[in-house]
Amino acid sequence: MLRKISRGGILPPAHNEEIGIKHRRAAKCRPYKMFFCLVVLFLTLSLALPMVSAQPPELMSEAAILMDPRTGNVLFGQNMHEQMYPASTTKIMTAILAIEHGNLDDMVTIQESTLVNMPPLAATLGLEVGEEMSLSDLVSAIMLMSGNDAANAIAEHVAGDIQTFVNMMNVRAAELGAYNTNFMNPTGLHHDKHLSTVYDMARISQFAMTIPAFRGIVVNAHMFLEGTNLYPERRYIINTNALVSRQRTAAYYFAPAIGIKTGFTSQAGLCLAASAGRGRPFELISVTFGAPPRGTATYSFTDTRALFDFGYNNFRQTNLARVDQILGEVRIRYGRGTNRLSLVADAPLIALIPTDSDVNDVVTRAIMPDYVRAPIERGQRIGEIEFLYNDNVIGRVDLLSNQTINRHAFWWFFMAVDWVWSFTAVRVVVYILLIGLGLFFILFLIGVRNAIKRSKRKNKYVRRI
Repeated sequence: MLRKISRGGILPPAHNEEIGIKHRRAAKCRPYKMFFCLVVLFLTLSLALPMVSAQPPELMSEAAILMDPRTGNVLFGQNMHEQMYPASTTKIMTAILAIEHGNLDDMVTIQESTLVNMPPLAATLGLEVGEEMSLSDLVSAIMLMSGNDAANAIAEHVAGDIQTFVNMMNVRAAELGAYNTNFMNPTGLHHDKHLSTVYDMARISQFAMTIPAFRGIVVNAHMFLEGTNLYPERRYIINTNALVSRQRTAAYYFAPAIGIKTGFTSQAGLCLAASAGRGRPFELISVTFGAPPRGTATYSFTDTRALFDFGYNNFRQTNLARVDQILGEVRIRYGRGTNRLSLVADAPLIALIPTDSDVNDVVTRAIMPDYVRAPIERGQRIGEIEFLYNDNVIGRVDLLSNQTINRHAFWWFFMAVDWVWSFTAVRVVVYILLIGLGLFFILFLIGVRNAIKRSKRKNKYVRRI
């Protein structure tokens, strides 16, 4: 898939082998391969045609994405697989690892190595060597006011040293489907090889917002941090996300916003991972990278607001599956009492479709074996079913057995017959015998018919005499 994705519509989630493809590969196509390259390009662009008739938002950011966090469906994408500098949105992954591998009640002692090589203009909490602060407050500091010293302190506490922590970040990113991301530090401070994409950061944010402790932090407009052994007064921190907090400016406040993280470096421009849904029928996640820091306008906030407005104005949620809803059936072999098994959904599925569409426009595609062998337990996974809109997968659920099926008393006999029949030589011999038997039966019928004819001729001759 090309790195630049056409604007608008639900786009299918990217696969590992599709993301990260560089435009320069097309330039390397040999002349005799050019036709093939053009065909691939045409097919790729045809899959990115918009699904909604509304005009997509015009953005100042270089890359942007709008995602349905329940399904991972992309509602809008612009350069969403382009590797760029993520700035402090990096700290989302830092917070995830802190929560997963640490105890938020732990007290963290600030080491001298935590504060070395800190750029003079980098945002910091003002930590000092020997200061003790809870891991919970450190996570709050990196997510609300983007304290880079707090991010380093978390890394050393969780992994022992920063480089080991960075390795953990990259492994976890790949596990979350962020295959085009390469972290070089836990802060997001500039490094030429510290790269991600808005799609990857949306996947990371999608997971982060499922963690109650994480959501409980990023939703705050401001917060007091407890006093420490070296700084007994409580620190007051303000969320840099103006969609959530009006403490710095009320110009960009958006009541439905519930997070997530801002970012800025001179090389990255303005970056923002955001989530909204408070007071709305469904949640959305957006990520923007590379907005220009010009004049008094903070384009990352205005772009994100435009993305949210686009999502809420042009999409609606629909129930595609309910728990225990029968969605298919499969043949059973060696079962007792039945040869068919009904399959039910393992979980509810709610997805977003364009407001001007109909639920009947959604089609299903079952992925399951031709048959299953008894015994089968109730609740056993048999396959899955995909829901497609305009040929794009917008959701999937597992298909489970809705009852327990025991084996037939003579299952071993039927299985033995199947085993014997699986040999080609056996099938050939049987087919030859059947053909021979058929020929014999035909010849027998012909003989009977001829005998009857002869008998009739003989009787006719006798009567004449």
